[in-house]
Amino acid sequence: MEGLVAPSKFYSALSSGRPVAVICEKHSYLRQLVSEANCGAAFDNGDSKGLAGFIRYLIKDSQVNQQFGTAGHRFIQSNFTPELISKQYLKILQRAVLKDADLRRAVAQQEFCLEYQPIITLGNSRIRGFEALLRWQHPQRGILHPAEFLSAIEETGLIIPLGWWLLNQACHQLRQWQMQISDEHTLGISINLSTCQFLQPDLIPQIDRILDSNTLKGSCLTLQISEESLMVDPAAATAILMQLRSRHIQVCLDGFGKGVASLSYLHRFPITSIEIDRSLVSRLETDAEVAKLIGTIVALAQDLEIDVSAEGFETLNQVQKLKTIGIQQGQGYWFSPAIQPENILDLLKQHNQPRFIASEPSKISDLADSTPCPTTPLVLIADDEKLMRTLLRRAIEKEGYRVVEAESGEQALILYRQLQPDMVLLDAMMPEMDGFDCCSQLRQVVAGTIQSTEIRSLEDGTATLSDNQSNLILGAVSAQNATSTAVVTVLNHCPVMIITSLDDVDSVDRAFEVGATDYITKPVNWAVFRQRLHRLLAL
Repeated sequence: MEGLVAPSKFYSALSSGRPVAVICEKHSYLRQLVSEANCGAAFDNGDSKGLAGFIRYLIKDSQVNQQFGTAGHRFIQSNFTPELISKQYLKILQRAVLKDADLRRAVAQQEFCLEYQPIITLGNSRIRGFEALLRWQHPQRGILHPAEFLSAIEETGLIIPLGWWLLNQACHQLRQWQMQISDEHTLGISINLSTCQFLQPDLIPQIDRILDSNTLKGSCLTLQISEESLMVDPAAATAILMQLRSRHIQVCLDGFGKGVASLSYLHRFPITSIEIDRSLVSRLETDAEVAKLIGTIVALAQDLEIDVSAEGFETLNQVQKLKTIGIQQGQGYWFSPAIQPENILDLLKQHNQPRFIASEPSKISDLADSTPCPTTPLVLIADDEKLMRTLLRRAIEKEGYRVVEAESGEQALILYRQLQPDMVLLDAMMPEMDGFDCCSQLRQVVAGTIQSTEIRSLEDGTATLSDNQSNLILGAVSAQNATSTAVVTVLNHCPVMIITSLDDVDSVDRAFEVGATDYITKPVNWAVFRQRLHRLLAL
């Protein structure tokens, strides 16, 4: 009886030379065996009348009984003798041994190679880094993906030496790219670590050696690990993660969201980022509950200051939904599959324009001179998403104001010093230096300028500030509170508006604590934005 008795009982019954009655499902392979052996009959579970009728038939006709038994015994002798079964086991063992030998030869002869899939900022398709993906260049079978050989590599223990080779090769390749592009310190590499490799006693020394030999900073490296890697030995995993964090190495929890239990891991381990699993991303367009689940993950991760990315997005609609939820970066076929390393530089040139370089003041002057009317107020926009900068530029220029753009907080500080804009718009969620830190540093830049330059120049009669600024500062000086009052006055004169998708209380409080004048959330209500723009520029 299938499901209750092991299939080996069927073969034992055949070898006894007796007729066999099989009770099984309609789709069972046992029906086919009974038919091929011509050794009895098969019945559905519950067909007691049919089974009883078959037994009565055998009792009445001894010749049929003998024929069924003889046929079954002959079937066993023809197909399942010890010699035949030994040959089948031998083939299985030979395949296993040959596969092991194949893998060892592949490691020895360096038949493995790496392809790289771009990791992008979803807002502007700017390439932030690459994930290194292992491939096997098999002499007979061509390019093989990890699903076809990874389990065998882990079983044979070859995953350890191969893992070190992968890490070193990927870091070496990254360093070569960094030296050939202008934004070398922003380009990173992401590498998967197996559970076995993650728990190796010499993991940290090996990583240190590889980074040093390739003159690579720890901040350029992201290690992707699985939930299993953390749970095998949670105490050891925590210790390893702390050592990686001290080296500024990013640790990403890979395939996040497969199970609800994943949520409990976020506060238990010092990880820096999580990657939403492709199985969830693929259901975004068909299952509304998936978007809620990802939104919950993003909200929890933000509370714990953990970055969130996504893998496996294949359509523009998926990308838009991920951006709406609050995910800023990821990788998928919508942008690019994994590609050969020799094609990476062309891809970078195509999608990543050279970053703003502070040592080239002519570029800053060009930005200022390109505006239509130098007497109208100048608005500085700082946002890492090109689309958002374009929308803001159009809205501001439509109101008759000049605009200058920055892709990062660092650029915003440089442009502010050089151009002295009348208003600053900051995106809160920018890489490296976010809008909150930028606002804080911008206020410090202004304060320092007032204390060391403007007040003295006003007293000397050589000030070059606007009349409004001069009057405000001189009024503060005459009030015998020169430094502090003057600083506050000029800060108010140059308003800073934070524009972000964050609408929680902590983010709003933090924005005003660092000196923001106003706060507006995305998606932007353009009518409200227009009114606030006019009001702040009229201060």
